[in-house]
Amino acid sequence: MIPKSRLMPRERIDSVEHRRRTGTRNNNLPLLTKSSIIWENFAPARRERERIGRYVYGDQWSDSITYKHNGRTVTTTEAEYIRRKGNVPLVNNVMRSHVNTVTGLYSKTDTEPVATARDRDEQKVGEMMSIALQCNWQKNSMRLLLTNAFEDYMIGGMVFEREGLDFMDGQRDIKSRFPLPSHMFLDGPMDDPLMQNIYIIGEIHDMPLYEVYHRFSHSHQDHELLRSIYRVGGTAYPVSEDIRKRNREDGMNFWTPNDPSLCRVYEIWTKELKERYRCWDPLEGKLYRVESEDYHELVELENESRIQEGLAMGMAKEDIALIEAEYVEDYYWFFQFLAPDGTILLEGENPFDHESHPYTVSFYPFVNGEIHPYAGDFLDQQRYINRLIILDDFVRRTGAKGVIMVPEDVMGGLTKEEFAEEMSSYDGIVFYKPKPGVPMPQQIYSSAANLGTVEMVKLMMDMMENIAQTNNALQGKQPYAGTSAALYSQQTANATASLSSLLLRFQVFTEQIAVKKTKMIQQYYDEKRIINIAGRNYAGVKEYDPEKARDIEFDLSIREGAATPERRMAGNDLLLEFWRNGAISIEQLLQNGDFDFADSLLQSIGAAKEQAEQTGQPTNIGAIPQNVQQSVNDRADMEAIGRANTMLRMAA
Repeated sequence: MIPKSRLMPRERIDSVEHRRRTGTRNNNLPLLTKSSIIWENFAPARRERERIGRYVYGDQWSDSITYKHNGRTVTTTEAEYIRRKGNVPLVNNVMRSHVNTVTGLYSKTDTEPVATARDRDEQKVGEMMSIALQCNWQKNSMRLLLTNAFEDYMIGGMVFEREGLDFMDGQRDIKSRFPLPSHMFLDGPMDDPLMQNIYIIGEIHDMPLYEVYHRFSHSHQDHELLRSIYRVGGTAYPVSEDIRKRNREDGMNFWTPNDPSLCRVYEIWTKELKERYRCWDPLEGKLYRVESEDYHELVELENESRIQEGLAMGMAKEDIALIEAEYVEDYYWFFQFLAPDGTILLEGENPFDHESHPYTVSFYPFVNGEIHPYAGDFLDQQRYINRLIILDDFVRRTGAKGVIMVPEDVMGGLTKEEFAEEMSSYDGIVFYKPKPGVPMPQQIYSSAANLGTVEMVKLMMDMMENIAQTNNALQGKQPYAGTSAALYSQQTANATASLSSLLLRFQVFTEQIAVKKTKMIQQYYDEKRIINIAGRNYAGVKEYDPEKARDIEFDLSIREGAATPERRMAGNDLLLEFWRNGAISIEQLLQNGDFDFADSLLQSIGAAKEQAEQTGQPTNIGAIPQNVQQSVNDRADMEAIGRANTMLRMAA
C-alpha cells in the first residue's frame, strides 16, 4: 500500500512561490503598483519636509496662494503676489540660526559605538569588536554623515540609513549610506517608534544606463532585456499625461525620474512567510532553522544515524542526543529590484545574518503614527517676522522724505527741471520776486507711523527662541552684565535638557545602525585583518580575528568619544598617577595613554632593551631621569590646578 500522504502531498506554505504560481514569474507589477500607493501615502510628509527645508534655507515666499483679480481666480506664489503689489519680498532668516545651533550642539559631542560582550569572559573579544566597529565608523565618515542626517532629521522629521557591502579603497567592506527620505517608502502597522513592525520597505534609485548594465546584466540575454526596457536614459513604461503633470508640479513622482537621462529602478524588501522547522541540537548546542524540503535529510536521517551509532556503542535509546524539531511558519525578508514595467531585474532571500532588511528608520516624534518635524514648530513665527518687516518697509517707503513744496509763482522764470537742479545743488542760488501771500518753498518730512513693528518682531523672536529651546547661552551669545558663570552654565544645561527628547531619539537611531553594522562585520569579515585607528594605542589588540567574534553576542552603546580633549586629559592624568605610584610601567603608560610622542618613545625603549640584552649590561629601562620626571609632574599638577581654578570661577 502507498501512503495517502505520498499520493496527495500537502502543498507547502511559501508566499513567494504562491505569487510566482498565480502571476508572472519574471514580472511583479502588482507589487510595484502597491508600492506606488504606499509612496503616495507619504506625500503629505514629503511636502512638509520640502516646505520646511525651503524656509530653513531662505526660500520663504514660495507658498502658493489664490486670489481674485478682475473677476478671475489667480494662483501664484507669495513672492510674485508681493511684487505685483509693488513691494519687495524681504526675508530675515531666523530659523536657520536655531537649526544651526542645535546641529552644532549635536556635532560638538564626539561619540563612538562600543561593543560589549554579554559573556564577561569574552571582554577581550568585545574590545576587538569595538575597535573593528570604530575603524569602519571612521572609514565611512559616520560623524559627518550623522551630522548631516541630524540636520535633515530636524527639518523633515524622518531619517533613513542603509548598511550594505561594497568596495571601499579597493577592499570589500561594510558601507553606510543615507538615502533621501523623498525616495523611500514603507508600510506596516506604523505604531512602533522603533519601526520594527514594517512588512514592506523600498527605495527609488535613479541611475545611469551603464550602472543598470553593471548591476543587473550577467549575460547577453540580460543586456538585451535591459536595453528593451530602458531606452538610452528613458523608460519603455508608458507614462500618462496625468503622471507627467504631477511630475512637473511636485518635482518628483513614483514612475519617472526628473532627469530624463537616468533610469529608474525600485528596490523593494517584503516580509514573506514560509514553512520551516526550528531545530535544537543538544549535541552541538545550536539553535537553527531548516527548510521543509531539507527536513528529511538534515533531521530525520541524521537522527537515524545517531540512533544506530549510539546503539552500536551500547547506549540506551533514550540517552542518545537527537535533534529536536518544531514546525513553524516563519517570517523572512525577500528583496526584489524591479524595472518601471514590473520586470524583476534581481531577487532573492535576505542574505544578511541579522535577518532584517538593510535599512534603519526613525521618525520624530511619531506619536499616534504622526510626524511633526522640530523646525516646523516655529515656522509660523518666521512667517510673521517676514510680514512685519515688509509692512515696516512699505510704511517707510511711502512716507515723505524731504519733499520740497514749491509754489509756481516763486520759481523766477525757471523751468521745473532748472529749479529742481538749483535746489538740489550744494551751491545753488535761486532768484525770484516774492509776492504777498505766496509762501516760500519748504521741505516736508513725515515721521513713519509707529505701528509697534519693533516690539512685535522682538515678541516673535522671543517666541521662536522659547519654542526652539535655544536660549542665548546655548547659542553662545555674550551674557548680560551681572550674569554669573554658574547661572550661565545652568541656562545652557537647561536648554540642553529641553532638547534631550530629540537627541535621545537620534541616539537610539545611531545605536540601531551600530547593531546592524556589528552583525554584518561578524558575517562578512571572514579573514583576519589589521584594525587600527590613527592616534590611538590599544594594548594587544591590532588584528580582527573572525573565528573569535563569529558566535559572540554583543551589547551596543554609544558613548562619548575618547578623542575629546576632556576625556584624553582625564585619562592621561589617571595613568600618570598610576605610574607615579609604581602601579604601571612606563611601557604600559605609553601604550594606554594618548601622548603625541608615545610611539617614538616606545621604539626608543625597545631599542634600548635590545641593546642591553646584546651587551649583557643591566640598564634601568623604563626609568625616567629625575629632572624629566619632575617636569612631567609639575606640568600635570599645573594642568590640574588650572582646571580647579576654572571650576571655582564658574561656581562663584
